[in-house]
Amino acid sequence: MTTAEARELWVKALRSGKYIQGEGRLRDVNFRGEAVFCCLGVACDLYAKHTGNGYWDDDGIDGSFSFVTDIDHSDIALPREVANWLGLDTVTGEFRHPTDTYYQDEYGAEHLFHAAGEPCDLTCMNDNHGATFEEIADLIESNPDNLILIDVN
Repeated sequence: MTTAEARELWVKALRSGKYIQGEGRLRDVNFRGEAVFCCLGVACDLYAKHTGNGYWDDDGIDGSFSFVTDIDHSDIALPREVANWLGLDTVTGEFRHPTDTYYQDEYGAEHLFHAAGEPCDLTCMNDNHGATFEEIADLIESNPDNLILIDVN
């Protein structure tokens, strides 16, 4: 499966209505006892189902889960293997806005500066800006600068 095909599965899953949207964790349990996922948690769930790698591990903390792979685990960002499967540049789905600028620190390193109030990654869109799964799927499909690193066959 190519990274583009993996992202297409992800976008379809986000739009499918099969996942209940949550925030703050990749996967959690809501007050009704239902599994809820952030947009990145949906990607982890698909990774496990389509690759046979990775699994959900109950953290034992208020119903939250970590996603575990052979070499990594996380409860708030993608494990690197999942980001690579999707072809994402970063484990949080960072992207640029037209209003973003770069600045150099005292050591000459460049840093990206996001305008105040602008979401800078998929995690922030899901957790802090109230974006729906549909809106996040639209952004993934639009392929903003720096979201998609590379498409691998």
